Amino acid sequence: MTKQRKRLPYVLREVARGRVFWYFRKGKGKRVRLPGRYGSPEFMAAYDEAISLPTVAQKKTKRAPETLGWLIDQYVSSPEFGEMKRSTRAVKSSFLKKIAEESGHHPLDAINSSTIRGGRDKRAHTPSAANNFLKHLSAMYRWAIENEAITSVTTNPTRDVPRLKIKSEGHHTWTPEEIEQYRARWPLGTRERLALEVLAFTGLRRGDVCRVGPAHVKNKILSIKTEKYGVEVHLPILPALQEAIDATPHGSTFITTAKGLPYVKESFGNWFGECCAAAGVPGRAHGMRKAAATLAAENGATDSQLKAIFGWTTDEMPTLYTRKASRKKMAGEAIKTLERTPNT
Repeated sequence: MTKQRKRLPYVLREVARGRVFWYFRKGKGKRVRLPGRYGSPEFMAAYDEAISLPTVAQKKTKRAPETLGWLIDQYVSSPEFGEMKRSTRAVKSSFLKKIAEESGHHPLDAINSSTIRGGRDKRAHTPSAANNFLKHLSAMYRWAIENEAITSVTTNPTRDVPRLKIKSEGHHTWTPEEIEQYRARWPLGTRERLALEVLAFTGLRRGDVCRVGPAHVKNKILSIKTEKYGVEVHLPILPALQEAIDATPHGSTFITTAKGLPYVKESFGNWFGECCAAAGVPGRAHGMRKAAATLAAENGATDSQLKAIFGWTTDEMPTLYTRKASRKKMAGEAIKTLERTPNT
């Protein structure tokens, strides 16, 4: 007897007129139709989006007009907010909802830069949260002023409040030695090895790595619209990556679960972290993207070329890598000037 695989959480199966339909519903939240065959890339992409959304099961609280909570309600209900990606809306609405619960009763005309600074400093023990507080409120105030949604405030109170400096450089950047150590643990033909090579030779973020597959390749060029910014990137498949793809069984996506299904990005990140731990290396998925950008910059890639490879839309990130590469090169050349000139 074939063992039935466990169904994904919150997934409902319905049969109508001899056809099977799949739906997502969490608690008393909205029921969302999941397209395609169960477990297909189309199905999993819709499931990933649906599970990231907050459950709307609570009755909306009517807030007093011209208060911070009232403004937040106006913002998350606006057409402009609705046009954002579902994942972006989920993050923003969750963050703003907490602010509304804590401070939604404050009148808008009583909120100034000093008030905002106090909110930032309240979160200073976690600088990223403090900076997100500023980022989300700043975007909301800009929307409100541009759309004349605020009658009592005409300036953005977050404007003169600087973000906190974060000392950490973020995810650990893989070293060449760590990459070789990982490869020694996971040989060609394993899913674990293919995951590393896709990350290393494309520079894609984990959300894109989970989606990419044979359908994205034509004439040995991998083309995909990035999940984060919707930028089209076109990447020639290098021989080492092609070797790993050819050696590894895969389905509609290059990287699959043990059951042959596409990963959602959160699950992929956790699984790849376990692969790294088994190999005894500290790296993670995003750290490989940083390693790829570092290598490209050190090999002479320009800012424009880095933007084309990694899908960046501004000069901030590529300039960071090219400056570091330039400093490293200049230091290597300049160190020779410290040599003692022999006496003649």
